[in-house]
Amino acid sequence: MSDHRSRFRYPVLAVLTFSATFAAAGVTTAQPEYTPEVQAAALIRPAVVYIESGADSNGTVTHCTGFIVTPDGYIGTAGHCIDPTRGSGLYVSLAGQARDVPPTPARVVDYRPRDAGDVALLKVEPKNDDLPTAQLYEDSEKLQVGTQVLSVGYPGSTDRVTDHSLEPTAKSGTVSAAKTVATQPVYEISAPMSAGMSGGPTVNLDGNVVGINSFAPAGETQPFNFIVPVQGLLQLLASNGVTPKPSSADDAYRDGLSKFYDGNYSGAIKNFDSTMEKSQSYLPQAAAMRRDSVKLRDQYGDSGSATMKPWMWMVAGLVVAGLVAAGVVFFIRSRQGGGGGTAPAGGSGTAPAPQNMAAPQAPPQAPPQAPPPADRPSGSSPPSGAAATCTNCGFGLEAGQRFCPRCGKPQG
Repeated sequence: MSDHRSRFRYPVLAVLTFSATFAAAGVTTAQPEYTPEVQAAALIRPAVVYIESGADSNGTVTHCTGFIVTPDGYIGTAGHCIDPTRGSGLYVSLAGQARDVPPTPARVVDYRPRDAGDVALLKVEPKNDDLPTAQLYEDSEKLQVGTQVLSVGYPGSTDRVTDHSLEPTAKSGTVSAAKTVATQPVYEISAPMSAGMSGGPTVNLDGNVVGINSFAPAGETQPFNFIVPVQGLLQLLASNGVTPKPSSADDAYRDGLSKFYDGNYSGAIKNFDSTMEKSQSYLPQAAAMRRDSVKLRDQYGDSGSATMKPWMWMVAGLVVAGLVAAGVVFFIRSRQGGGGGTAPAGGSGTAPAPQNMAAPQAPPQAPPQAPPPADRPSGSSPPSGAAATCTNCGFGLEAGQRFCPRCGKPQG
């Protein structure tokens, strides 16, 4: 390697090390990504409710699913989940509600049986008008075949093999066809459902309710189910003078989710704190999202921030110190005019000892023949075309050089 190239060897290696270290850090600290299905489920989950009817004369208890549509307690569900003639009570529990919290009584405001639209409107009386709400898709009658959806609810088949939980299940699928039953519009979907999910919401990937889980063909074992458009619920709301409108807690929670999925964890934490301040009913879901936000912020930092972890600062300091040291060495060697202990191209190829450590050399004894070409008396000129060494420092010279490139001493 030439003297010129060796001067840059260590600075270049240091820069490459620095770049590789932080390129690797960038790869290992990439923030997690979430599918649209995950985001849609997080949007609808707080508004889902578990509906239980009181036992009838035969001791039969019915379980269904519903979803809250106004902060003051209006709830949508399927009409076949409600039988006003039974005279038994209805009770509602929120998604994620603790098991030791008693369910809330509900009353039927309006309903349509299965052959007339299969939709019902219930009402609970919360202590505060702060219940989480679902957003309704007003153009549900124009839902396109192929639209991806999530059907949400409490499947009874799951409760039979697992511990009872108020965490709803979300099943993904697509809209397969638009059809009618007794002239009433329905959508065939591929999302699997089972008894207990009736009355629950089916949402698009924006988290908006497009339909209400209704029925499946008897004996069908494949994912082959039907939902009724949410338009029927909107009609019941309008006929009873109810206008769906999100609360400030709804807005804070949805803004928090948006920031969370964008990687702005600090902003999400503030929104989830605001959500819980505005609504105790949001506590299970907002608290869980806040915990995830804190954990991910500690692990990855906020998206687009310049925050570096302590270990990264330590590595950066060591690399910068190495760069500075390499620069000092490069400067000193450049001032000395040589470097690396190697001869220039075409020289003798032998590196002499540094000047301050060289032992004094006695003049060579001239043999009877011509003196050796490598040493000559001071002041004499080397023969034309022959290589020589500096008379002062012994550095290898090109033939015909008048000055030593190392010590600057005139030659000849």
